[in-house]
Amino acid sequence: MGVDDNPIFKIRESNLDSGLRGIPVGTCQTSFVDPIEGVHYVGYPVEDLVNMEEEDVIYLLFNKRLPTEKESNDFRAELAHRAEEMPTGALRVLESLTPGAGHPMDWLSTGILALGISDTTGDLRTDSMNLVARMPELMARIFHLRGGKKLQTRDSRPQLGLVENFTHILGIDGEEAERMNRVLRFFFILHMDHGGGNLSTFSGKAVASGRASIYAAISSAMSALSGPLHGRANQSCLEFDDPDFRTVKTLREVVPPILSEIPKISNPFPNVDIASGALLQSVGFRKPDYYTTFFGWSRVAGITAQILDERASRGGRGTPIYRPKYLAKNQPIRRLES
Repeated sequence: MGVDDNPIFKIRESNLDSGLRGIPVGTCQTSFVDPIEGVHYVGYPVEDLVNMEEEDVIYLLFNKRLPTEKESNDFRAELAHRAEEMPTGALRVLESLTPGAGHPMDWLSTGILALGISDTTGDLRTDSMNLVARMPELMARIFHLRGGKKLQTRDSRPQLGLVENFTHILGIDGEEAERMNRVLRFFFILHMDHGGGNLSTFSGKAVASGRASIYAAISSAMSALSGPLHGRANQSCLEFDDPDFRTVKTLREVVPPILSEIPKISNPFPNVDIASGALLQSVGFRKPDYYTTFFGWSRVAGITAQILDERASRGGRGTPIYRPKYLAKNQPIRRLES
C-alpha cells in the first residue's frame, strides 16, 4: 500500500444519511477552525489579523502569504479598477424585482448570477477578482432597491476600499461611517473563511467542480448559506436578544456548559453566528433579514480562494467532479407483471 493510500477514516453504517458530518472528503489550504483556538487563516490565528485591511486578508487567502506593502497597494488598485466597470445589466435585473419581496439572500444569489450573465470571462481568477471587487456595490444596491429607493443614489467610489465604498454608496458619512467601517472590517475578516466543510463552501466547490462559472458556484453557495441552519443563524440569534455586548457576553458564558451536557456535541463552544448579529446591530443595521447578506459577502473571498485552489490541484487538472456514492435503500428488485 503506497503512502498516499493510507486509511484515514473508516466508513460505518452509522455514517450514512448523516450529512457527511465528520467524514473527510478533501483538503483545505486557506483556513481551519480549532475548537479552542478558533479560526486560523493559512496558519495565522484570526486575532492576529483583525486589525489589518480586509484586502490584505483576501490577498493572504488567495496567495497563502501576506503581501508586501507594494503588493498590498497593487492588489487594492486592481480591485478598485475591476470595480469601476460594474455591469449595468445585472443591476437592471435587480431593479426589475419587487421591492421588499423575498429574502435579501435571494436577491444576493440572483445578483451574483446576474453579474455572471452580464460579464463572465471564463478565466477563473479574473472572474473571482471581478466578483470580489464588485460585491460592495452589489450589496449597497440591493439595500437601496429592496427598500424601494432608486438605483442611482451615490456613485460608486471603489478607490475608497471595499468596506468604505459600501458605506459611501449607502450614504453614510463622518464619524458614523468611520465606526461602521471599523466594525464591518472586523466582521468580514472574522467571517471570510471557516474551512472547507461548511455547507456553503462545500456547495460552491461542488458546483465549481463541474466547471460551472465562478458566478454560478458562488450563487449556489449563497443559496446554501441562506438556510436557518447555516448562515441565517446570525439573524435568528439576534431576533431573541439585545442589548449587544451584554448579550454576547452572557451567551458566551451560559451556552457552553449547556451544550457540553449533550453527548453528541463534541465542541460546546458556539460558533461566530452567536455574536455576529449583535455586532451588526451595534453599528445601526437594525433589520435582521439583512445580516446573512453580510455573512455571504465576506464568505465570497474564502470560497473563491478555495475554488481556485481546487482548480489548480493535481498539476492543474483540478479536483475531480464531486460525486459521492449513495447506496440504494428500500428498493427491492421488482418487475411489472405481464
